[in-house]
Amino acid sequence: MFLFDLGGTISDPITGIAKPINYALEALGFDEVSESRIARYIGIPIDETLVDLCETESGKLVNRLVIKYRERFSAVGYSENVLYPGGGRKVFWPTGKSPGTQ
Repeated sequence: MFLFDLGGTISDPITGIAKPINYALEALGFDEVSESRIARYIGIPIDETLVDLCETESGKLVNRLVIKYRERFSAVGYSENVLYPGGGRKVFWPTGKSPGTQ
């Protein structure tokens, strides 16, 4: 099993995060937010991001937004990351050595 942190480590996640956020916002009557504004929130938990973007403290509203976000993210958002140039060509191992090397 391999686990990768796709949140800006080896790929650009902005499209895969911005589209689900805007999907959730529009579904609940909010205006779309620019990718450049959303980019400032990458790495921050989605519920905190939505609280700030919607200027709300309503837990019920935030929960509904998170559900809509996850609906689109799980369908296609996860696959919209774009590898950075050279990304995916080299695997970095925790030991600093590639398999099969001494």
